[in-house]
Amino acid sequence: MRVSAAPATLPLRVPWTTVVGAALVAGLFTFWTLAFPASADSTLTLRLVQLALAASAAYLLDDASAALTTISPRSWWRRRAFPLTIGLVALAVAWCVVLINLRHLPDATLRPLTIEVTVLVLVALAASAVLAMHGEPEPGDQVAVALPLTGVAAVLVGSMLGFDIFVSSHGSGEGEKVTAWVLSGVLALLVLVVAGRDRPT
Repeated sequence: MRVSAAPATLPLRVPWTTVVGAALVAGLFTFWTLAFPASADSTLTLRLVQLALAASAAYLLDDASAALTTISPRSWWRRRAFPLTIGLVALAVAWCVVLINLRHLPDATLRPLTIEVTVLVLVALAASAVLAMHGEPEPGDQVAVALPLTGVAAVLVGSMLGFDIFVSSHGSGEGEKVTAWVLSGVLALLVLVVAGRDRPT
């Protein structure tokens, strides 16, 4: 009996969960802006949009075929390069749609919002990469639940304590918060790179 060799390459995978999630966020926010313009740019609405996009990003590193890694010659990053690129483009387009709906706001508000959503996406990817490194082939579900819950909890605790960790709140210590967010993004990127390294089998 002949045993067929494993294919040298695996089929390209479109991250439909992320693409559909990004499209839903952009579409629902556009609808909300048209239907309820007074509340579209509220702090709660914007936080939910940011966290929803970050949750969608968490699925980009899902790889149901991870068990084939030992027989696939492609590296960790090469296997995920296509879905990661497609998903990040979808998220960027969705955020552009959000910014278009918020074009009445000053740039001083839009820039911090963009910093925040970028860092949140990086944190989601880093968390997924760590779980994948520890053998979880599809970490998206776990991160997509944990990250929004953590973000909402941070918003609620901050409101009770009178301190908002988000940059776009324009509260006291804005410069320090920008620095903290940027450093968090850099740290998340480093974790993502380290967790994505191929390991000897």
